[in-house]
Amino acid sequence: MKKSFKRIVAATVAVAAMAISSMSICAFAESPDNYYSFNFSGHGGIDFSTAVTKSNDNTYARVVAENGYLTSSSYITVCVSSENSGTGKSVSQSKQLTYLSPDEHSLNYTVSRGQGSTNYLAGYGSYYGANVSGHWDA
Repeated sequence: MKKSFKRIVAATVAVAAMAISSMSICAFAESPDNYYSFNFSGHGGIDFSTAVTKSNDNTYARVVAENGYLTSSSYITVCVSSENSGTGKSVSQSKQLTYLSPDEHSLNYTVSRGQGSTNYLAGYGSYYGANVSGHWDA
């Protein structure tokens, strides 16, 4: 009886370990849908997130700065853009990211962007180097 109990416990532990490891793999793979990452070494520049299709009719977008290096002189200015080339085409207010925070920064749209529109988060680097990554909602 003891051997069969040990086998049951071992099998249960093995199944639980596989379930936990598969959950952590899924959680890692399921990063926020609207992830962005901007890295500027200095002298400014511009970069864009991947395309995001707006799934609501909100008149604002939300940005969270989670990781990176930002200061009052090494900042990145973000806005929502309808284009991802050249200097972009801003369709929202801009916000200067000067610190990392789990708080959301709201960007009010200045041009109507309804559900189904394609948008990009544009990042404009300051003269000094800065980097930031996080997620955003269009």
